[in-house]
Amino acid sequence: MAGPVPLERLPGSYSTIYLLSTLEQPIFEAAEKEGLIRPELKRAELIEWRRKRIRGADLMIEKRDRLERLRRERARIEEEIRQLESELKQGE
Repeated sequence: MAGPVPLERLPGSYSTIYLLSTLEQPIFEAAEKEGLIRPELKRAELIEWRRKRIRGADLMIEKRDRLERLRRERARIEEEIRQLESELKQGE
């Protein structure tokens, strides 16, 4: 956790509190910013929120990887175009 949370803000369930304590600092801070840390927070709600964040992070990684592959492919295609143009100029 990101430090002590006032008792009045903690969920009533020990299992939910434990789950909060396992969150990494940036994730915990995001939960706080989004108003998730509150007495009526249910464990299932926290699990679903965390699952969506992880899935969103995974999607961002996939998008970055795809972008990098496309950039490499574009560079390869541009080089092939330059070669062909050069060969065509030499043949004229």
